[in-house]
Amino acid sequence: MIERFHGELLNFLTRRVGNRDLAADLTQESFARVYSVAGARPVMEPRALLYTTARNLLTDHHRRSTVRGTAAFGPVDPECDEHAGPDTHQPEVILDGRQRLQRLEQTLAALPPRAREAFVLAKIDGLSRVEVAQAMGVSVRTVESHLEVAMRACAQALPGRASSRRHAITSMLAVGSLACLGGWAGWAHWRAQPLYQQAFSTRRGQQQRLTLPDGSHLRLDTATQIEVAFHRGHRNVRLLQGQAFFEVAPDSARPFHVRADAVQVTVVGTRFSVRLTPEVPGRAGVEVAVEHGRVRVAAGDGVAAAWQPLLLEAEQRAVFDTAGRLRSVKRLPPGGAAPWRERLLSVDNRPLAQALAELERHAPQGIASIDPAVAGLRLSGTFDPHDATSTRRLLTAALPLRLVPGPTGVHLEPAQRPPAPAPQKK
Repeated sequence: MIERFHGELLNFLTRRVGNRDLAADLTQESFARVYSVAGARPVMEPRALLYTTARNLLTDHHRRSTVRGTAAFGPVDPECDEHAGPDTHQPEVILDGRQRLQRLEQTLAALPPRAREAFVLAKIDGLSRVEVAQAMGVSVRTVESHLEVAMRACAQALPGRASSRRHAITSMLAVGSLACLGGWAGWAHWRAQPLYQQAFSTRRGQQQRLTLPDGSHLRLDTATQIEVAFHRGHRNVRLLQGQAFFEVAPDSARPFHVRADAVQVTVVGTRFSVRLTPEVPGRAGVEVAVEHGRVRVAAGDGVAAAWQPLLLEAEQRAVFDTAGRLRSVKRLPPGGAAPWRERLLSVDNRPLAQALAELERHAPQGIASIDPAVAGLRLSGTFDPHDATSTRRLLTAALPLRLVPGPTGVHLEPAQRPPAPAPQKK
């Protein structure tokens, strides 16, 4: 978590307090508190918790500075200079700040959900336009359009000339009064709280069907683990391992994000599958397959591999390597997005060792070892992984190999071993 968010949070706090040394102390304290929480229970949204903790620390620090009669926060922007100094702590100024904040909060609550989300990400979380676009799954131009709607509504909620209204919004969102800071911390904390949070998992050989509170349906394959967290502005699923098929209920105000390792998939409503099986040879990266509709695939937060977001259409599959780099996009046959739902596994021209590793994900096949001489033979066919006897019989019918019984299972060997070389005569 430190590697992913330390620099980002430090820059965020530096902009808020205008003092990098103080920001570094607050950053360190934020991580310490979050790690103390993480030790007691799993943290579904570490970034949201981290920023909420940092804002609470800002509020506490500002209160202590106010009691001491000092202005602890330096100006964040040259426009805010006239608001710095002891006058900002006079009762009438604080009251005015509270009234302005209340009007802004009411205005934000009435905004279209996507405009409000863009405003909070950019103006409160401090993300750049590009970062907001990636988080929302839209273009930078769309983000700018949402921000223009939000800023216009907020400006109209404050009295005065247009230039002074925009100036007041900037000041309040920077360091402003004690009431403003506490209000925004409360707003951000309220927004960061999940409406629904749950983890699910399946055992080896088990599949599970789930219905989420928004009406979306999930089907988990064998040995799969996911975490689900629904918020007011977005729905998040993290695939930790295995594979899952998603039937997402449409909700344009709350995009549906699926994060698998270095890859993030964003949709509004469609049917698709995501796979992450690092333990299977040849299939260690992320795979995304679309059955109906379209999905947007992008690099997840903190991923070093840079690549342009990809739009996948129905009956397409994208394969990524373990670093999140795109390897291929292929056309799928109808119903090929998640054939494992029928509990049969289809193998298309894959090395025998890889095919058996895939079968072993679902159920033991009773195979103790594979001779290197046959491990690379190419296998095609459809198998029931839960019927190991039939699977082994089909292997011997499809490939030139034999089954040799042993104390821990059968050994796959060539059907005919080459004769041992005759000893050379001296």
